[in-house]
Amino acid sequence: MKKTIILFALLITSITTFAQTNTDEKDSRFEFVATPKIGIAKINYSGAPTLNGNVNGGDILIAYKLGKSRKWDVATGISLTEFNANSIVNGTAASLKNSYIRIPVQFTAEYSIFKDASSANSKVAFIIGLGAYANHLYNQEIETFNGDSEENNLGWNFGLSSQLGIKLHLTDIFNVTVGLDGMSDLTRMKKDGLEQKMENANMFFLRMGFKL
Repeated sequence: MKKTIILFALLITSITTFAQTNTDEKDSRFEFVATPKIGIAKINYSGAPTLNGNVNGGDILIAYKLGKSRKWDVATGISLTEFNANSIVNGTAASLKNSYIRIPVQFTAEYSIFKDASSANSKVAFIIGLGAYANHLYNQEIETFNGDSEENNLGWNFGLSSQLGIKLHLTDIFNVTVGLDGMSDLTRMKKDGLEQKMENANMFFLRMGFKL
């Protein structure tokens, strides 16, 4: 349910922003970006086997176009991510849910696939992105047959991200990008003797951009 609410909130925010704009060409360098994501990841715990699971979430960002060509942009905002996995705790089957909040900074470059400016194909571009983020595990829930447990504020760490995708300029103010997003934490979260970090998070994403 929580995953559905997150994605629904992203889409509603995007639609509302789009409805408040008009179809006239704008000269603004700012862009509102909403990006739902879904994929797989691993959690590396100190002194324990690596845990494989599913990851989903989304970004709400403000991007700023750079340079005369405006083919580069830098974006920042907020990202919510949820990791779900099944494991064995003290010989009992358990369900784990980690909820993260990230503050990302992303740099993205755009390259036209077709050079013919008079063609509709000029609206199609290849994008590549690199970024860094601060990451906070604000909630962890563990469910077992013997009962449930919950902890909050389990620490901060830092990581790197990358993106590859295909971008479609549907109108002068609205674009959609589909692609792959990769993330890995560089440092470990540390609390009460437990150290952990997320590794090899690979997600499909749908990025919706609205010129402001």
